[in-house]
Amino acid sequence: MNSIVATYDSIVDALDIALMPGVAATRTVSIDERRNVDLDASGNVVAIEILSPSGGMGIDEIVDRFQLFHVKEELLRLQELDFRPTQLV
Repeated sequence: MNSIVATYDSIVDALDIALMPGVAATRTVSIDERRNVDLDASGNVVAIEILSPSGGMGIDEIVDRFQLFHVKEELLRLQELDFRPTQLV
């Protein structure tokens, strides 16, 4: 099983999923206004950024489009978590 590192920022309601921690991204593919995928120079996915994961993540589409079947189970487990943005008063 591969190890991914997920970091959630509840202030801005953003989830960063590092598939290859420490590897620099050379380009970003925007899936839509809420989801971005960072790629290295060889086209491998190094990270996924999801804005407002509390509104849904659409992991299946990313897994299929970028052939991330080796980390699919880990990514789907993240989708089951209850992400809630911090309410500032």
